[in-house]
Amino acid sequence: MHLTYREWWSLVHGFVFGGGFLLSFAGVAIVLYGLRRQDLTDEGIARHVLWLRLGAAAMAVAAWGTVILGTWVIYPWYRTGGAKAGLLTSSQTSGWDRFGMEWKQHLAWLAPFLATTVAYLAFYYGRRLAHDLRLRRLALAFFAGAFGAASIAALFGALITRMSPVFEMETTTRDNVEKPSGPAFAAIVAAGLAFVLLGVVTTLAEVFDGFGDWLAFSGRVGMLSGETIVAIAAYFVSWAGLGFLWRRSNPRLVPVAVVTATLVAVGLLGTFPPFFRLFGVEE
Repeated sequence: MHLTYREWWSLVHGFVFGGGFLLSFAGVAIVLYGLRRQDLTDEGIARHVLWLRLGAAAMAVAAWGTVILGTWVIYPWYRTGGAKAGLLTSSQTSGWDRFGMEWKQHLAWLAPFLATTVAYLAFYYGRRLAHDLRLRRLALAFFAGAFGAASIAALFGALITRMSPVFEMETTTRDNVEKPSGPAFAAIVAAGLAFVLLGVVTTLAEVFDGFGDWLAFSGRVGMLSGETIVAIAAYFVSWAGLGFLWRRSNPRLVPVAVVTATLVAVGLLGTFPPFFRLFGVEE
C-alpha cells in the first residue's frame, strides 16, 4: 500500500488526532460519569481522578492537533487544489462549500476550547468533582459540547470529502483543600469569549473587505487563518486575565454558566454561514 504525502497528513489528522480524540472521549465519559462519592472509596476516587486528568489532557491535545492540522494543512489543499472549485461549479453542490465547509471550519474550533476547559477543571478541582454534583455536571456539559462540535465538523468533513475528495488534488492531600472557584470559572468564560470573538471577527470580515483582507495572514488558508489566531489569542489572554482577577474569588456558578452559554450561542450565530453572509459577498 502506498500513501501520498497528503494522504499521510490526512491520516494523522483524522486517524491519529481524530481517533485519539474519540478514544479519549469514551474513556473520560465513563470515568467522569462514574466519579461519584457515594459509589467509590477514597482509593477509588484517587484512581478515577488520575484517569480523568490523563484522559482529559489527552483529549485536549488531540482536539488541538486535529483543528490545527485541519486548518493549516488540510484546508489549504481544499481551497487551492480544485475541490472547492469543483463544488462551486454546480448549484446542487455549492452548498457543501458555502455552508458545510464554512461552518465546519469555524465550529471545529469550539472543541479544543471546551476540551481544554474540561482538562483544567479536572486538574484544578480533582477530588472535589466527586463531591460536587453541579461541578461534575458542568464538566460533563462542556465535555459533551466538545464532542458535539467535533462530531458535526467531522461529519461535514467526511461528506464534503466524499462529494469532492481532497486526495484527488494530490491524587494528593491538596485535592481536599477548598479552592476558590475563580480560576476554574475563568477558563470556562474564556472559552465562551474566544468563540464569540471568532463569530464577531467572522461576521466583521464579511462586512468590511479591508478587515477581511487583513485577516488573511496566510494566503493558503485565507481569512480563516487570522480568525482562528485571534480566537486562540483571545482564549489564552482572557483566561490568564480572568484567572488573575478571580484568583481568590468565588463567582456564582449559575451566572457564569449562563454567560458562557450565551457567548457560545452568539458565537455559533456569528460563525453560521447564512447569518454572516447576510453582511457580505462570497469570498
